[in-house]
Amino acid sequence: MDDPDALGDNPTNAITWNKERASNRVLMPEDLPEWWNKVESLSP
Repeated sequence: MDDPDALGDNPTNAITWNKERASNRVLMPEDLPEWWNKVESLSP
């Protein structure tokens, strides 16, 4: 079927997407061990 009106509008057109915002934080390589320890201590 090649009728473009057969399916109607794309339902994803009604979605409002969240914009991504960049942070101004930088994680240096020497900070990784402390960061990883904090990540591992998080509760599931």
